[in-house]
Amino acid sequence: MASQNPRNLYPQILQSNPDSSSLPTPSAPSLYPSLDIHDLNEDLFPEDLHLHTSEEVVVKIPKIVHLIDKQQSIELASGALEIVRLRQGDAVVAVLARRPSPPPLPAKLSPSPPLPAMAEGPPDIVAQFRTGGRE
Repeated sequence: MASQNPRNLYPQILQSNPDSSSLPTPSAPSLYPSLDIHDLNEDLFPEDLHLHTSEEVVVKIPKIVHLIDKQQSIELASGALEIVRLRQGDAVVAVLARRPSPPPLPAKLSPSPPLPAMAEGPPDIVAQFRTGGRE
């Protein structure tokens, strides 16, 4: 049967001076950048449609990144890695990581079309297929 005084699952915070600031001042600098509330209040969808939009590559690591699932030994991705920043005017809209698509192969090195499977049929058609139509 449940107790008449259920135990509180959350800890109690004892404040000796409730007027003091609740945020302690760190002795070492923070590893994370500070956030200004004015950065959050920017209008990302302004009425001015002539804002310059851009994509900036912040970091590019060429051909050395290999993502492998250690439990299954399946290669998830390999090749270059880019960290890209998307801007609209002076505002940063998004930062993303991507693997750029490889450049297309030159015409000389492009893979040839697959060969047709061996046909089964009357012997004369199979013979023409094997000799390329020459007899």
